[in-house]
Amino acid sequence: MLSSIKSIAILAFVASATAGLIQRDPGAGTSHLGDDNKDLVRKDSQGQVHCKNQYSLNYNDMVYAERSLEDQFDSNGSFSGKSVSATYGSVVAYGCNYGNGQTITSSWLAAQYQLIAQNCGTTSPGWISYPDWKASYGIDSADSGFC
Repeated sequence: MLSSIKSIAILAFVASATAGLIQRDPGAGTSHLGDDNKDLVRKDSQGQVHCKNQYSLNYNDMVYAERSLEDQFDSNGSFSGKSVSATYGSVVAYGCNYGNGQTITSSWLAAQYQLIAQNCGTTSPGWISYPDWKASYGIDSADSGFC
């Protein structure tokens, strides 16, 4: 029975994240794992989350950059170039294509940014990589390189 309750809780979380209902919480802790001078990798069931703990990003710029990129995929969509991005203020939200194109939805993209926030902290840059898909999605300083 306990197993069933855990399964239901996990399904509820995944459904709410996929629907884009989970948002970044500026009041939440920004715990980081390990040494602040290294990029960190933490496996997630949906991909590998990588955290850059060297600096923090402006929270409002992060939210607007993420939403701007998500809006580009409101009616579902794809991109076949090397990257797609949206910049707001000091922050860039991006997607990288290392293969033959990517097809995503805005709600799925919102869930990826939530996973980054949960693993890296609400104002830390990071990205989530999908080696099998030859893709990654992330958030970083607008003057940082990506892809």
